[in-house]
Amino acid sequence: MNTDPSQDGAELAKAQAAQLSKGVLLTNDADGHTAYHGDGTCLERQIDRY
Repeated sequence: MNTDPSQDGAELAKAQAAQLSKGVLLTNDADGHTAYHGDGTCLERQIDRY
């Protein structure tokens, strides 16, 4: 796995998720530093279920 800090974060997350025997990678295509704002979006419902 490439841990070069210049590597795109999304690509690094995908590579790490691929190494898991069980789990999922949730992504959010939006601006900001966090995806959880408490407004009930689809992504937040998945996080709450987890």
